[in-house]
Amino acid sequence: MSHRLKKNLPFCRDCQSDQYITDDTKTGAVLCTNCGCIIENTLIDEKTEWRTFDDSANDPSRVGCPNNPLLESEPLDTMIANIGNLHSYTLNRTQMKSTMRGPERQLINGFNLISAYCDRSNISKTISDRAKLIFKRVDEKKILKGKNLEGVVAACIYIACRQEQSPRTFKEVSVLTAVPKKEIGRSFKLIFPHIEKLQCVTTDDIVARFCSDLNLGIDVQKIAVQISKNVIEKGCMAGKSPDSVAAAVIYLITYIFPNLKGVQKDIQYVTNVTDVTIKNTYKELMQYKEDILPKDILSKARLPS
Repeated sequence: MSHRLKKNLPFCRDCQSDQYITDDTKTGAVLCTNCGCIIENTLIDEKTEWRTFDDSANDPSRVGCPNNPLLESEPLDTMIANIGNLHSYTLNRTQMKSTMRGPERQLINGFNLISAYCDRSNISKTISDRAKLIFKRVDEKKILKGKNLEGVVAACIYIACRQEQSPRTFKEVSVLTAVPKKEIGRSFKLIFPHIEKLQCVTTDDIVARFCSDLNLGIDVQKIAVQISKNVIEKGCMAGKSPDSVAAAVIYLITYIFPNLKGVQKDIQYVTNVTDVTIKNTYKELMQYKEDILPKDILSKARLPS
């Protein structure tokens, strides 16, 4: 209980006193501690709803979720929850239809889909937020009006990964979203002219991540990245898909480090490149081994032809 200032104290009708009036914030009542009379029972607690670690004792913040800058409307409305019965479901659906406009419904559906895809693949929130921003721009400009929502969302995630310096291949995004690679490519081509320029995805951008997914050590990753950079500089695998070359480089690494032979069977699952493609690309890569392998490794490695 907390004592109120004297000038705000009401008068107790039973004991004719105003010296023993206090606020009981637990019950929401104003009562007299002398005679026990409840004077008011509609006291509003104006303190914060959660713990605060600010220097000030009184935090004016109350309930309500933070504003979403990607949505135009303020999320401060009272929402009718669906608790599992028919009446609450009907009321919830009616309110959603009456308060949420068509364009905003499309945005929220897209945002929810992006969040679901990114959470499923442990993609960072930075990339997720970037994909939502791209999706909002696409929706505002009506670039892909009438197109498949899943394909547009997948293309936005692909672009966001490249903008945040964590590129994924079309094939990886296709596996993540269950959207055909051609559908993602079509949506990407329509969005591409309306965004800032993107750098091309190269082998060294993705080979380190593949090594990490395969639980290879940092020393192995450094060598794989160096080999990938040499491949790009020499231009010996021009025209090949970056994920195929990256898979072939890791396959080559397993021969440089004999203790990694057991990883070979897992490369196709991590890179989403078939075993046949990996071995064929590896054979082409071996033709340039003297140009792409560091000299100290080339002299020690026992590589099959």
